Amino acid sequence: MEIAARVGVADATLVGDEGQLALLIPTWQNMVMSMRELVETAGETESWVFSRAEARIYVVERGTGRPVVLLHGGPGGDHAALLPLMALASEFRVIAYDRRGSLRSPCELDQVTFQANVDDLAFLVSELDMGPVHLIGNSAGAHLAGAMVEQHPELVGHVALVAPAPLRWGAFAGATEHEQFEARMDWERSRPGKVLASMGLPDEPSELGIKERSQWHAVRDAALFLTRPERWRARYASRFYSPALSTRVVSTMPTDHDWAASLSAHHSPVSVIVGSDDLVDLGAKLAATYDRLPNINVTVIPDAGHDAWIDQPDIVDALLRTALHPYKPS
Repeated sequence: MEIAARVGVADATLVGDEGQLALLIPTWQNMVMSMRELVETAGETESWVFSRAEARIYVVERGTGRPVVLLHGGPGGDHAALLPLMALASEFRVIAYDRRGSLRSPCELDQVTFQANVDDLAFLVSELDMGPVHLIGNSAGAHLAGAMVEQHPELVGHVALVAPAPLRWGAFAGATEHEQFEARMDWERSRPGKVLASMGLPDEPSELGIKERSQWHAVRDAALFLTRPERWRARYASRFYSPALSTRVVSTMPTDHDWAASLSAHHSPVSVIVGSDDLVDLGAKLAATYDRLPNINVTVIPDAGHDAWIDQPDIVDALLRTALHPYKPS
């Protein structure tokens, strides 16, 4: 298992900045554009929908080159949290989509299953005739990546998992998985109050105005997902999330499964990127168990939470580009 501060990145320049690494690659979302530039470059990002099995799936894409599909977490959410990863469009064709049942991909709840999500992704890749595609799975998106590798390995190239949800379920889950769950519960009980107090916010928002009340909740959520909660605006707090949709997907997943074993048997490298303060895997103890498996390389990013690309955007950018362009000695 590697620590990000020691990662070598091929074809990129890294410099020190207060003990951190800074990638000298400009990202499109950090560029200030004029109104004319926004109008003239609107065509660089496309959005469209496709229909399959009672669902209309919303898709957004940007860039050209080898296709990379972003798999959002949740699983009751949407792709909004992954928008910063669209910076990879500087050298890839980056595709993101909202899974069935979300706000922009409407579908009756009884038509939503984990397997239907797998089938939607396989359909998308096949119909666009762009396989094998690289997959970047975030949080619960890691399970979808694992299922694709298991069921449709011919459609999948390299795999990168950013802050993956636990890759072992049911009978495969050991003591470490249960210990990490307890650690997460402690984190969720203790951290928000400390962060709110440090930012001068009240314990509860009832006396705040409507705008401030909404921001209070965004800060509270950021306290769970970021080591730098002052960057709460970067989390796209207005993104869609449905607890009922999440429950439906989880309830239809395989009862006992080992996604880590499936990924380790994949024909292409699998990279696992996890923050040292990720509430899903505090201290990266779960990730350490995956690192012992063949074909899986784990990198822990210091001072980063579940949304590691917000806490350490330059490092995550560098690691993902390396994962999609694995270094091969000459």
